Amino acid sequence: MITDHAGILSRWAEHFNSVLNQVSQFDDTVLSEIPDWEVHDGLVEPPDNAEVARAVGQLARQQGQTDSHQSCLR
Repeated sequence: MITDHAGILSRWAEHFNSVLNQVSQFDDTVLSEIPDWEVHDGLVEPPDNAEVARAVGQLARQQGQTDSHQSCLR
């Protein structure tokens, strides 16, 4: 078992190197088979102030619910 800090970091580096740096067997022709989707024009425009206010309100309500749930667990 590795117990020293440098040894642990080295082992993690070795692990991720082996996991993330594998030889790829990807067939590039698959990309041409992916269908093109139409872009919804409404997604191109930035949100208006009302939409932002609605989203912020929803987040605030969700945060309030999370806070009340956390206070029940204490």
